[in-house]
This record gives sequence, C-alpha cells and structure tokens, in this order.
Amino acid sequence: KTREVLPGKLAMVEYPIRIPRAERIPRTEIFDGRRCGERLRCCFVGRLVEWKNVSATIEALNELKGRGRSFEFWIIGEGPERTALEREVEEKGLGHLVQFRGFQERPEDLVAQCDVFVLASSEKEGFCLALVEAMAMGVPAVATRVGIVPEVIEHEVSGWVVPPGDTAAL
Repeated sequence: KTREVLPGKLAMVEYPIRIPRAERIPRTEIFDGRRCGERLRCCFVGRLVEWKNVSATIEALNELKGRGRSFEFWIIGEGPERTALEREVEEKGLGHLVQFRGFQERPEDLVAQCDVFVLASSEKEGFCLALVEAMAMGVPAVATRVGIVPEVIEHEVSGWVVPPGDTAAL
C-alpha cells in the first residue's frame, strides 16, 4: 500500500517572506570589506548538528586566514556539535576570530550586523529558514547547492552558490 496524500487533503502555502530582487553584488565590495578596512563579518544561524556542516565553514575561513583576509565568524545557535566545533576552532588557532554566540531569542539582531550569511550544509538540508530570513534582511549568502538553495539564491546576484563539500569554493 502506498502512502500518498489524497487529492484535496494537501494545500501549498507559500512562506510569507519575500526576498527582494537584488542588483548584482560586486565581489570586491563584499570580499574586500564593505566597512572600509574592518573585518568581514560572517555568520551562521542554526542548530549545531553534523549535517549543517559548520566545520566546512571553519575550514574555509582557515584558508582565508592563510591568505591574509581579515574576518570574524559568529556562530549563532546550539547543538550537539558545539564542543567539537569549539575544539576545531582552537586547534586551527581561530579562537580570536570565531565567536560562539549560543541560542539567541532574536538572532536577526545579530545577523543584521553581518556582511555575509554562510550555510555549508550537506545533502540533508531541505529548507533553511535562517537563510531566507537573512536574505530578506538584505544580507547576502554563500551557501552550498543543496535543498532549496538554488531556488532562493541567484548566483552572484543575491549571493553565491557553491558545490557541497568544496571548502575552497566556499
């Protein structure tokens, strides 16, 4: 027996957030720091679980550090991977650049202060509400091509889409 939804029992309801149509984002404006020499401020919001792959973002930022780029990364959220992520940050010598902000009642207040939202999720990602909300606030995103990301981000217009697992591209 199949478990299909009977006609008339399913309704599609669109999420009420509308992502504004953006002009092309000049790469130098973001990656050279929009705030006149201050650090590029990146963030992630979500549960700290393995499939969100925050570790890939830490690895990508470690590569940026090696290239002399100035940044800080705010990890907003809690979860079972926090201890392992904190250990990885310390092992890579990124403790002064990565802040674990924990669970926040109003994460949007922190996201609004950031230059880029980063989502490095694996194939398990479906719909990331935090990504959509960040973009609705005008914060461009760098995200892996999983779940709804290709439908939400227009590459090099409203953000950047990279292959999952490719930390160099991230």
